[in-house]
Amino acid sequence: KGRQESTEPEIEEAVLIWGNENFSHFIFQYLTRLAVCFKKPFLLYKPVLLKRGLPPSYVEWMKRLGFTKFIYADDWVRVKRLWVPSVCCYRGNYEDEFVYLSDYACHALRAKLLPEKKGPERVYLSRRRATHRRVLNEDELLAKLPGFTVVEMEGLSVQEQLDAVSNAKFIVLTVGGTSAITMFAPRDCTIIEMSNPYMVGTFGSTAWASILGQTFYRIHGKQVGDSSPRIDLDFTVDTELVRALIIVAEAMKTPKLSA
Repeated sequence: KGRQESTEPEIEEAVLIWGNENFSHFIFQYLTRLAVCFKKPFLLYKPVLLKRGLPPSYVEWMKRLGFTKFIYADDWVRVKRLWVPSVCCYRGNYEDEFVYLSDYACHALRAKLLPEKKGPERVYLSRRRATHRRVLNEDELLAKLPGFTVVEMEGLSVQEQLDAVSNAKFIVLTVGGTSAITMFAPRDCTIIEMSNPYMVGTFGSTAWASILGQTFYRIHGKQVGDSSPRIDLDFTVDTELVRALIIVAEAMKTPKLSA
């Protein structure tokens, strides 16, 4: 059909940051690439080219990194001088589960964004408001997790999201859009990620744990119903297994008395 012509006015100069609008994808595809710009500080003063309709809360994250100018456009836009930060994350297919991550981007974002530690030490990140991939026996699970603060990320400010995890010794969560937030948890945090049997990727919490040395466990629950795509199926989780992992992790964190 030929090349589609742009209906947008030509842009003089910009830094291109584009990607999926899921929150985890935002951290992997947007924030990590912006971290590359720290190596070329003059780019902090260039306008960032973003897809029109990007959630305003995402822009607040970018402002926290020092970016102040933003241009919004749809697909097919002309730019005279375009800066394209390198891709910092890559995931292969589900067969080999190969993952490439920039540890520089991870450490640079933590250095820029981590607040003073003042949040809860035991955190449960809930997906109860989601339409899919929910833990259907969540109430039963929470009854086995005394002392855990239940956090729903929807509607929280950037600061509130960072405060929710930055002091955590334990985080229990369901794999999904909030998984990447564990990048901002302490290095000695224990992360227990729950999923249905079909979510087997190695991004999200798994990826950051491999860089930061966090203790990571993934529990596959039992699917409820059957629909497509199966990675979005709701499920139930073995609550005793979650509780047992926390007990083991607590024991590992307890300093041993020397003889």
